[in-house]
Parts: sequence; C-alpha cells; structure tokens
Amino acid sequence: MSANNYLKYFPVLSFIPIFFLLISDITFQQEINHAYNWGRNQDRELGILLPDTNIYTPKHLPNIESQLKSIDSTGFYNDSKIQIFQGMKFTYFSSNSFDNSTKKFQNYSILLGCGYNGDKYLGLYTPITISNPTLPFRYTEGGADNDYRTIGTTMYGKSVKEMSCLFSCLIVANDNLVYLHKYGDETLDYSLEQNLPKTMLHPDLDVTVQLNYTKVVVCGNALNQETFFVTTDSGFLFVWGNPNGGKRGDGSLSYDLVLHPLRNVTDISCGNLQNNVAVIAVTSDNKVFYWGSMSPLFSWPNDQLLVDTPTLLDISVITGDSDRVIKVKHSGNHALLLTEKGMVYSFGADDNGQVTGVSGGSNVKTLFNITQSIAGGYKRIKEIYVGGATSSGALTEDNLLYTWGAGYGRGRASNGGSSPQLVGLPEDDNKVLYASISNDFGFILTTNRKVYGFGNNEDSMVCDGSLKIASSPMKLTNDSDNSVIDFKNHSENKTAIQIVSGGSHTLLLLGDGSLYIWGRCFSRMSTILDGNQDVYLPATLLPSSLFNGERIISVDSKNVHIAVLTSNGNVYTWGDATNYKLGNSNNQGAIGTPIKVDLPLPANAIAVGAEYTLILLTNGNLIGVGSNTKGQLGLGTDNTVESEFKPASNIQTITSEGDEIIQIACTSSTSYIVTRSGKLYSAGDNTGGIANGDEQPSTINYFTQVTGIPSRVTKIITGAVGSALIITVDGKAYKLMNPISEIRPATADSSDQFIVNGAISYSNAFIITSKKRLYGGGSNNAFQITTNSIQNDYPLNNPLQEYAMTVNFGGEMPHLISITSGFSGATSIQLVTVKEYQCFGKNSSDYSKVCNGNGCQCNQGYFGDKCQLVSCYGNEEKFGYTNRLCLKINNVLLNNY
Repeated sequence: MSANNYLKYFPVLSFIPIFFLLISDITFQQEINHAYNWGRNQDRELGILLPDTNIYTPKHLPNIESQLKSIDSTGFYNDSKIQIFQGMKFTYFSSNSFDNSTKKFQNYSILLGCGYNGDKYLGLYTPITISNPTLPFRYTEGGADNDYRTIGTTMYGKSVKEMSCLFSCLIVANDNLVYLHKYGDETLDYSLEQNLPKTMLHPDLDVTVQLNYTKVVVCGNALNQETFFVTTDSGFLFVWGNPNGGKRGDGSLSYDLVLHPLRNVTDISCGNLQNNVAVIAVTSDNKVFYWGSMSPLFSWPNDQLLVDTPTLLDISVITGDSDRVIKVKHSGNHALLLTEKGMVYSFGADDNGQVTGVSGGSNVKTLFNITQSIAGGYKRIKEIYVGGATSSGALTEDNLLYTWGAGYGRGRASNGGSSPQLVGLPEDDNKVLYASISNDFGFILTTNRKVYGFGNNEDSMVCDGSLKIASSPMKLTNDSDNSVIDFKNHSENKTAIQIVSGGSHTLLLLGDGSLYIWGRCFSRMSTILDGNQDVYLPATLLPSSLFNGERIISVDSKNVHIAVLTSNGNVYTWGDATNYKLGNSNNQGAIGTPIKVDLPLPANAIAVGAEYTLILLTNGNLIGVGSNTKGQLGLGTDNTVESEFKPASNIQTITSEGDEIIQIACTSSTSYIVTRSGKLYSAGDNTGGIANGDEQPSTINYFTQVTGIPSRVTKIITGAVGSALIITVDGKAYKLMNPISEIRPATADSSDQFIVNGAISYSNAFIITSKKRLYGGGSNNAFQITTNSIQNDYPLNNPLQEYAMTVNFGGEMPHLISITSGFSGATSIQLVTVKEYQCFGKNSSDYSKVCNGNGCQCNQGYFGDKCQLVSCYGNEEKFGYTNRLCLKINNVLLNNY
C-alpha cells in the first residue's frame, strides 16, 4: 500500500507541525551530568566489555592469589593447606589461616567461593554470579558483624578435610563429622548430617568399630535429585538421597541413609551427564565396580544402560601386570583409572578422543592404556582428571600437566588436536603443584605459587574478576578511550530526553538529538555489522548521517529492533525484521542500517513492542505493523501478523469530545494509550492483568479503557517484559497488575511523596520523587537495590526502599531511569543524573522552597509548589489536562526541549 492510500483511513486535517514528546520531568530544565549503571553485566548491559565467555588457555588470576595471600600471609600456598573444590558452576578455595603471632596454621579453614550463585549455591543471598573469590562463610563466632557474607556459623573453628559439591556441598571436617549445605536451604548454613553414626556394629564381625570419615561425593543430574556418598577409613560406604537411575547402587528406591553393600571402598567417583548418572568405586582388594545409568554413547562394558547394584569391571589388563588401581575419575561419558605403577587406563565414549587421544572413535568398552601417549610413555602419572564429558588430563611425576580430547576443559587451544599435549601455561611457569578440573573448567596452582584458570566462564566459573555484576553505580564510559562521559561538556543541548532499555541494551537520547547505544545488541541493532551476530558495545554514539542528519526527538526499543522519531516527523527503524515489525515490507533476517518508514503523514510519537511497532500520526490516528497475535495492534482482531501499517479500530471514539492522545507505549505484547483527559487505554496480552489489572479476558484486541486508577493518568512507563508503571497527576505511582497496586516511597518525609518518574521490569521497580530521591524494590540478586544485604529480595509493592547508593552520586540527582530485563532473571539499572544547584541557599531538590518561593522560578509554562501546573496557549491547567500540546515548533519551547 502506498503512503497516499493510507489517507482513506484518516480524516484530512490541516497540518500543523506540532510533535508530541513525552515530558520526562515536570519540573526543572537541568543539565545532564552523568549516566550511571549497576547490576547485571553478563551481557555487557553496563557497557563494560568483558573477555570472551570461554577461556581456552590458562589465564593468570592474580585476584585469587591476593585473596589467598590475605589468608596466609607468610606460609603462602603451602601445598598441604590449599585445596580447590568444584561444583556444577562454582568453586570453593579452601585454606587454613596462618596466625602471625604463633607462626602456625590455625586449626580451622577459610572458604572462598566464586562462580554461579543464582540459586544460593555459594551460601550468599546475593549476587547471582561472583567473579572474585568471596568469603561466604566467615567462620567468626556468632557471626554478628552485620556483614552480608556472615551467614554460616556451624563450621566455626573447623578445618575442611574433604569436600564435594554438585548443586549441594558435603564437607568432612577435622572433628570427624560430615556437614551438608543442601541446595535450597534458605539458612545458607551447613548442617550436621545427624544420621551418620560415629560407631557401629560391624556387619560381618561381632565387634563395634569406630568410624572415621574420609571421602564425600555428591552425585546427580538435576536440582533436588542428588545422591550423597561418604566413605570411611575402614572401607565402609554410606549412601542417602535420590535413587533414580540406580545411582545409589544398593538396589533400593529408598531415600534414607543406609550402609551400602559394597565393602573395602578406597575411592569413588560419580559422573553426571544430562539424564544419566553413574558411579565407579575402587576397593582395597584391587577390584573396580560400577553402577547407575549411562547414555547410549557410553554403555557399560556389558552393554547395559542401567545397573542398580555394584557390578565388577574387568581390569585383568591391570592385575595381569601385577598392578593395582588406586584412583578413579568419571565424567558420566568416560572414565580414567590410575594405578600404583603410575599408569592411566581409560574407557568409554571416544568421539572426541577423550579415551584414546584420537578423535572420531566409538565407545571403548575395554581398558585402553593411554599412558604410552603421554610424554612419550616414559613418565609416571601421579594424578588424573576429567574436564567434562569430552576431555581428560594427567599430571606427571615431574609436575607437567597433559590434557587430551576436546572442549574447554583441556586448558589449551586447538593446536595438537585430540592427542595428549601440555596445557597452555607459560614455558617459565609450567610446573603444576595442584590442579582441579571438572565440568568444563579448571584451576592450576603452579610451583611458582601462581594461580591459573581456564574453561567455560559463562557464569564467572573461572573466577577471573571480570565485572559480571556491578554492586555499586559506575559512570558510563565512552567508546574510544574508556573515559567517563561527562555530558555537561556536550556540544549543544545538555539535557537528557530519554533513556530506554531492552533485554540487554540501552539507548540514551540527548536534547541535541545525539543517540548513544550500549550493551548486547542483537540482530544488527548496533548498525555496525554486516552479519546477523550479536555485538557487545560500550557506550557508542550513533552517527547522525544514519538518519540523514535529522534531529532525533524520541527513541524506543524492547527486544531486537529500534525505532526513532525525528523533528521532521520521520520514523526510522532497524534491527530484526521478523514479523514485518520494521514497517518496511521486510520479514526476514536483520537490517543494520536505519530505513525511513513510508508514512502518510508526519509522526507525533512512536512505541515498539517485542514484535511490533506503533506510530501516532499528526492527525491523531494510531497505526501499527507486525505481530498482532495477542491483539496488541488494537485492530479488533488477533492471531494475525500485519505486513503493512493498519489503523487501530476505535481511536476516533477515544478522541471524541476533544480528547487527544498524549502518549503511546508498549511492553512486549501489550499496548497503551494515555489521553489528554488522563484516561488510560490498553490492548493486547493481559497475562497477570498487565493490560487492565483484572486478567480477564486473557487478550484484548481493541483499545479498552483501564478502570480502577484513583486519579488521572499523566504517563505510563513500560518494561521490556510484561510490566507497566502508571504515574498520576497527584504524583502517585501504580503497578499495573492484578490487582492494581500503589507503589510508595519508604520515607517518613511527608514532603517526599510526589513521584515524577520511574522504571519497571518483571522483577524490579524504581521511582524518583520530586525531591530527586531514588527508591527501589524487587529482586536484589545482582545488587539492584543495595550493595550490602542479607536479603535477596525487597518488597516490589509497598513501600520501595530508598536506594542505598544515592550518596554515591556525588551530589548529582537522579533524573531518568530504565531497567534492562536480562535473560536470566537478573536486571541492570541505567540512571541519568542532573547537577544539584542552589537558589537563595536552598537546594534545587527541595522543591517546596525552590520551585515557587524565595524568588526562584519554575520552567517557562510551569507553576505551583511542585511546578505541577502548566500554562499552555494561555490556559492554566494541571499537567495532563491542557487542551493542546505544550510544545510548539517555531514559537515557544515550554519544557525540556
């Protein structure tokens, strides 16, 4: 359809060049100072770039060294004191503290944790990822120093002898007791495993035996489906927990703690692979047993996929050489056996050469002697490793570490193929004192007392100090020299018009039309790629030439596409083109260069959802394009995808009797209209009451008035994923959900209740009051609300806490705010500040004294004790009630533009 054909849908009006711009702050026109952000940075939401997710060759980790030095200042890295224990996505470093006064190691351990903490694996409420080793259990008696890390007290005064982690963790302490930190335990403390006996009647002899616990193993392949094993120095094995897949090995379906039927156990290893968990145990009489469930890639040697009782493994190739098995490591996909003579035998899946060192192999069901391929076959092996399902490792008697197979757990680049090769340590620091490799990541302590990490670092598992989470506000830096952007030095208009955030990216629009973008940009939203891959950006200024030199006055983005409105009334879109949402007849791939949308009339406003775009034209009509599966285009229909712009069905009814649309907005699949008379309308997805506060009907396919809001609406603020915040004319805020609920600041200051701005996401909400104070609530899993807390979440409704870091803004005042929604439940906060100033000795944030008293003035066109009244075309009415738009081109500018 051509642009002219649109006109048949709309009444032809005399064109008056008046453009709508949502008023971002109804008080002062103040210069922007800085942009701050904090919270999640996993997808570079903060504009701070990180190293590659995967670290193929060992990376030096001085941050871990400094932490260990702080524990042991003189006996640094005594090899008998440092231990490393890896879980599914996290690691504990254990060391006994050194007492400088006695010059002796203390009889208790310090645990430092890092990696993934999203489900409180590491024993902290916050944050979800920890890239620097942190003290989750302080081990101070009573633990009453109000530090957020002071959680566990059960382990006070105890030393870690042995530890095993998967999702939960087991510890054998120096008091010969076993302690469990169970996944999901909200106390975050270790608890004594009460059912393990200290003595028992020997099952084969009529004598009482003392039980000294030596080794612990946590098995499982899913949360809350773990099985726990504990061995004793006399070879007994205890088991309890989930019996699925035969992984208990006692032939039962019980969850209770029992003495396992296997005797004389000296070593045990559990392999976890997708839906299969298997166990291999070594006994003192030189036998190896296996049980559990296996994947088709690695069936047991007898071709069984499930064995629920201990079954003997054929190790005749070892016993025939008068050798003994002393250690086993098992990935769930393949296994390694270490012998007394320092030989390594392997079996299992060999598709990546993890068994034989030659890729492309099949399931190896008999023991293969890999020793001959390691360092020419003449070195004795003293330790073995499995670095995940596809890699293996061995430490030689001269402290050289070799790995083979494939994947991140090899600790080296692709050179050398699958065959055993030295890990990628520096030549002058390649002697390994201690190593721990598991679940595709690992750590190395060299004889020079340096720590290295490698492997999958998606959730900070390598603990390299990368800024995956910022616990306090950081100033936004630029794209050239990484220096702080000082917007007060900007060339022209120093005000900030908008800051909008999508899933992992943010756009900041300044008064002179300058547009910055940062974060993870999908589908060529960065405008700098020829391909469709993601790109991670620091704060980058988009060239005005992309928009034909036109001044941008509005921007919006939710997920994978962007729309901007220029002062000429033109709209440009770019990014993902699926579902025709760019409005230019494209439906495939991505468009990296902004394209001007063909419109019948100039535009007054824009709004985008996840898969659609809305445009308000200067004649007051609303058109939309893209996905209409939930009725979000307001056409009166749903379950459609519109390839061309179509008008909303009942706009003329909404704007009858002189009412006008003053704002349009979208969440992912819900659309909103705010009118001059303060009415709110919505269309689209109504899950949780996000459209009308009632949840019924589940979808609304034409714009329907939202009722139940006590006063007139001045604006609605939306998040990228199903969230909306309503601001009313009396300075109150409401979360649009079932039921509609008021959000208030947690303050006793009665003069600090007038809300002027805010931001909302599925898990967080923030408000800014007329006194320029910032309040927030919701999830604190990435320090969104506070930097120092024993609490993971704060109430999302009543009242919101004053943000703890306000004092860190250096006298600057919160002005505009947005929230990136993230793709893991965590969020980051983007904040624009303005400079505090004084008027007759009164701070500008004290509006009751500055706005309309002591000789100080509101912005042109505003008056009242909080500058909440508007003068427009000679009419003096409350903001939100005026009968015309308050921005005139070629006449007078009445607000921040």
